[in-house]
Amino acid sequence: MIRRVQLIQSGVEVGDGPTLEEIISQEEEVKQAETVEEDSEGILETISDAVDDVVDEIKEAATEVAGELAIGSGTTAVDAAVEGTIEIAEEVVESVKEVAEAVKEEVSETISGDSDTDYESMTVAELKVLLKDAGKPVSGKKAELIERLKE
Repeated sequence: MIRRVQLIQSGVEVGDGPTLEEIISQEEEVKQAETVEEDSEGILETISDAVDDVVDEIKEAATEVAGELAIGSGTTAVDAAVEGTIEIAEEVVESVKEVAEAVKEEVSETISGDSDTDYESMTVAELKVLLKDAGKPVSGKKAELIERLKE
């Protein structure tokens, strides 16, 4: 095993390149970015499924209205068409509200998941690296460091 002192004595520049803490921090950022990307894929899938459901409901309602129009005649047919259109619009609005609520919940979960970093399981050195990156003071006990990170 080569020791740091041996490297320095052999002429290796220690000031060049990232430190171990910086490398670890970068790896954590990459992991968090991957997690957010996976969560956004889930959100897109949820939206896609909901839109498909809305399209299916519209097709069913349009088929029903077309059937009623074929049966009725004159003013009754027009009334049925208007009522059918209103029903379709109401169903679409409800479906869109449900989709929006689902997306809102998924986004909230994603955001809260990012902010709920488990600082308790981290070492003091790791916490200090995060504080240093955030430009905050790095002195104090572990609990104080965690409080600064949560601010």
